[in-house]
Formats: sequence, C-alpha cells, structure tokens
Amino acid sequence: MVQALALASRHGEDHSVEGRDPVLLWQRQITGWAAIAAASSDLTLTTSNQDVAGATLTLPHIGEYEIDGGFDVEYTAVTASATDAAAIGVLTDSGDTEVDSPRAGILTVPSVDNLDAFRSPPSQRWLVTTTAIDTVYKLRARKGAAVAGETIKVLQTHTTIKARYIGRNIG
Repeated sequence: MVQALALASRHGEDHSVEGRDPVLLWQRQITGWAAIAAASSDLTLTTSNQDVAGATLTLPHIGEYEIDGGFDVEYTAVTASATDAAAIGVLTDSGDTEVDSPRAGILTVPSVDNLDAFRSPPSQRWLVTTTAIDTVYKLRARKGAAVAGETIKVLQTHTTIKARYIGRNIG
C-alpha cells in the first residue's frame, strides 16, 4: 500500500490510470502467492464424496486462483475384471459446495480382459474466484459405482492440492 501511494505521489494522478485508486491498482499486482498440501493418509473410495485427509488449503486473498488436484489412484480387483470403473475427483469450498470441473472422472479403468490392477496419477485443474479472505478448499473423491470385488483408492503417496494466486479482478 505504501508503495502504491508513493508511486501516485511521485507521478501524480495520471499514475492512477484513468482515475483508479492507486491502492487498488497495487493490490491487483499481488501475484505469485502459492501453496501446496499433501494427503496425509490413503482413502478407499465409496460412491459418496469423502474428504482426502490433509489435502486442504486456506486461500488468504480475495481474487482468482488456479487450483490443481493431483490424485494417486490405485484400482485393484479380486479377479480379472472387464468393467469400466471410475474414480471421481472433486474440489469443494468452505461450504462443501462442489466446484464445477470440465472433467467428471479422473480415472477410468478400461474394459480390458484380465486387468486386475491399475495405478495412475491423474490431475484436474480448477479456476476459482474467492469473495472472502481465508476461503478453504479441499479435495474430495468417490468412485462411480460399487462393483463387487473391486477396490479404488486414492493413495497418500502423490496426492496433492496446489493453489496459485492469479490476481484480483477489480475491473
């Protein structure tokens, strides 16, 4: 804030760009904030959304963020399977409202004969706009359908949530 006021006092009102408040202009430049959190335990998926323990971030600024969810997904079956199993990754905000995503499933196990194990590190990306400071976002996951003998897990090993502050849209 002090820097913005100093710039405005040195360069006059023209520095505030078409009469905009120099403090707001300076706030728009607060970029580069980033954070990461890792899952703290494995999660066996059910058909209901469940929190991925530890994969939670508190976003400190009002504005736009890019959030990446990386999921370490493991599929196993008691016998060779030929079903389309799906793991679904979800991002929710403080009120457990699901954030829209362009991709519904993070992992689909292909219908291949004799496939009894599969592991993949898929990721998803969301663009969110916060309207309050200290907004909490967390990763959640579920499986598409309950199939006897099949287990889908989100493993702790490589599961993370990352957020990068893009800026404040003060239009």
